[in-house]
Amino acid sequence: FGFWSHDILGPGDDIELFVRWIQWGSYSGVMRSHDRGLSSGSCYTFPTVEGDCPVVEPWNVPRKYFDPIRQALQQRAALVPYIYTQYRKAFDTGLSIIRPMYYDYPELENSYNGDRFGNFSQYMFGDDMMVAPIVSQSDETTMTIKTIFFPPGIWIERHSGIEINVDKEDGEIMKKSFDLSEIPVYVKGGAVIIEKPCCEVLTGGARQQYSTLIFSVFPGKITGEGFVYEDDGESSSFLNGEFAWTSLKYTRSFDINNTQTFECQISTNGSYSILPQNRNVIIKLVHSTIPSFVSINSKRVDYSGRQTTAFSWNYDGTDMTLVINAGNVEVSQTLNVQVTIPELPISSFSGIKGYIQRSTLAKRNLDEVRATPGSKNGNPGPSEISKVSMTGDSLTFNSNNVLVFNSILSNFSTSVDAAITELNSLQYFNSNPFIQLFNQNTGHYALCSSQNCLLNHSGYKKIREEGYSASPLNPFSVKLIMFRNSENITEIKTKSKRSDKIPKDQFSNENEIEIGYILTSEAKNLETHISALSLYFNSNAKNYVAVSTLEGKKIVEKSGFILINPILGYVHDNPSFPALGSLNKNRLDYSISLLTSQFEEQRKITKFSDKTKSKDRLVPNELFQN
Repeated sequence: FGFWSHDILGPGDDIELFVRWIQWGSYSGVMRSHDRGLSSGSCYTFPTVEGDCPVVEPWNVPRKYFDPIRQALQQRAALVPYIYTQYRKAFDTGLSIIRPMYYDYPELENSYNGDRFGNFSQYMFGDDMMVAPIVSQSDETTMTIKTIFFPPGIWIERHSGIEINVDKEDGEIMKKSFDLSEIPVYVKGGAVIIEKPCCEVLTGGARQQYSTLIFSVFPGKITGEGFVYEDDGESSSFLNGEFAWTSLKYTRSFDINNTQTFECQISTNGSYSILPQNRNVIIKLVHSTIPSFVSINSKRVDYSGRQTTAFSWNYDGTDMTLVINAGNVEVSQTLNVQVTIPELPISSFSGIKGYIQRSTLAKRNLDEVRATPGSKNGNPGPSEISKVSMTGDSLTFNSNNVLVFNSILSNFSTSVDAAITELNSLQYFNSNPFIQLFNQNTGHYALCSSQNCLLNHSGYKKIREEGYSASPLNPFSVKLIMFRNSENITEIKTKSKRSDKIPKDQFSNENEIEIGYILTSEAKNLETHISALSLYFNSNAKNYVAVSTLEGKKIVEKSGFILINPILGYVHDNPSFPALGSLNKNRLDYSISLLTSQFEEQRKITKFSDKTKSKDRLVPNELFQN
């Protein structure tokens, strides 16, 4: 089953699991989307039953799902050199790219625990990657918990950069949480993953010759190597020896000041008719700080700024990676690269990439309802969550200033702590309905949304709902107030404005009751699914009432009420619609869990990780010390 492929169907009625299926397929031996059998079966006479045979259009889904689908497909496209190399190894050895855990770790009992219910659903994807695809739905925060078995060794979580150092001989089992955008892929420490730019060719890219190769060297070993296989991609001439192997071999050494010297050699052996004579070569040192010196074939390589240019280096702060661009070089030429890297300004880079990405997701989630801390102030400045999300850009921008660069890294753990504290201080808001009430004894109507208002009208009967309250966090919301004097005459106002229908002196002993929050006219062009709240007055009963629905208006007009203000403000038509400033519990919990789940998981990792800074492991695996 090493080259078994999925018939990836969808989107169907569960787009989340369709996304997870695409992600799983992206790390399979063969990947292909598939229709639902339109030539046969129940779909032959499509549409036999509505919803049974949806057209497969991975791009035709909401943005929340489209982005992770695109990311998964881009990762697949970039990995073509790695995947094709594993195909060649399968040809030579019979060992396929998809391998059960017990192939590589037969002596470990947990290697045999995978079952058809999705428990320990993980496998080796070639020589250097372990994949544990998500096959279950998320919880109410949209995070999914998965239990993963980690064999002994160093594993780097690709999307987060978390380094997991397993010293126990029988491995470790750990529960981890994943956002919809995250695929559980783990790279062996010290591995060299060879890729190409994902989208140079949109059609038929897998058979194109590589015009660019990207060598990503992961931390975790003093020495290591990686290989990429190439042939013409369309004939069987490889059987006659027409193919080439390109390798990167590296070593690391440290001096008495813990300054690291990284040296690597890239060379190509073999040939075939259409092997490119020249190609772009990029070397990426994952979890590296900025260098003090870089050379290629003894020629100094200078800093290029924030853009990648030929024969230069720059720093990708979001990916925590040093990028060295050798430019367009002759394939027959051997490249000798030397990099001098000062001692790390912090104990480890483990997980920084994940915090940057997750804080960006957390902020974006709050931005959608304008609930991000600081967004309601006239001069807000960056919130703590904003500072963490901008760390990658800050590192990239300051990668030619070692003092500022190191200061950003040194303060990062404090920034994460502050961001988590900040998120936990937020208050969520559940949109309550405006309820129209009626007192049969007095003939008075009332409108209430707040609990206090309802308690003050205990003798009233509920008639209907008149929309839903706005959030007090919404920048365009105002408080709606009811006043009642000693003679039980009521008045309704917003802010400090009062109706002129009743003299103010009648309310010298007024009792103020909060009705709820409504939106001002400024929100009309920014909000959707809102209706005007109209104010009515009955001169005989000295009673005000506000209604928003056509049915409500008919009721009060039939009872002798006269319209005095057609637009007192606006109310929401639907409590579940994400209104500006309406931060509900699930939305807040999602933003919080993005950071707190990683924080707790990294604390657990330190309990079974080697905390000594040995040269064969380079860096310890914890980022925070408590």
